[in-house]
Amino acid sequence: MSILSALAGWKGYAAVAAISGVVAGAGVGVVQKWRYGAEISALQATRAQELQAASDAAYQASEKYRTLEQIQQEAADAAREQFQAQQAAASVAAAGAAAELGRLRQQLDALARRGGDPAEAPDAGPGADGATDGAAVLRFVVGQCVDRYIDVAAEADRLGARLMGLQGYVRAIR
Repeated sequence: MSILSALAGWKGYAAVAAISGVVAGAGVGVVQKWRYGAEISALQATRAQELQAASDAAYQASEKYRTLEQIQQEAADAAREQFQAQQAAASVAAAGAAAELGRLRQQLDALARRGGDPAEAPDAGPGADGATDGAAVLRFVVGQCVDRYIDVAAEADRLGARLMGLQGYVRAIR
């Protein structure tokens, strides 16, 4: 019996249908595989684009904040430099006050050596008891007041400069 005679009739149709189904199934599988592969590739490409866009956005945000941080740092540095300049000016003022105190003491000492009474000097009040001892008391009291005044002024200058520096720093970082 030949193959053709064996495939005659319903058996032949069944064999042809079976073979066609296998071939068609294989073809459909190949087509499906190709279609799914294309979909996966498209999804991967879309995902890669999304990741790149997110990466670009993160980089831009990072650069924006880096620039902002640099601006704030420059402002803080400027505030610090201004504070240091104010401290230097306060130191110069305190040194000037100390020099003025020294000059006043020298004048009082010179007046005392000449035998003059500081109470007779312009802008000076009488001594504590109106006697020559009053000149010594007056020198002592004036010296103490001036020393205390210089200390208070120096502390006020220091605190004022510190306050200005802190306010400048707060403005800089805000």
